[in-house]
Amino acid sequence: MNFAVFPVVTTAVVETLAQHCGARRITSLDLRNNELDNDAARALVKSPYLDNLKRLRLLEGNQFRGRVWQQVRERFGEDVVE
Repeated sequence: MNFAVFPVVTTAVVETLAQHCGARRITSLDLRNNELDNDAARALVKSPYLDNLKRLRLLEGNQFRGRVWQQVRERFGEDVVE
């Protein structure tokens, strides 16, 4: 039996989460393996509510190009982002 895993978190979901004031309570966020792109990463970077993140798992299974990954690391810190 073969199983296929499909992404469940879309860029639109990340954008909505990043702009919701309830995101202030998030301390750990795992968005791995959702085939997210630069737009999702930019939404996280621009969020005014994600200041309490202590861990952000994002790189694995997503597709970031150019400088956007560096922007994520600058915004949240190298010890937080993986």
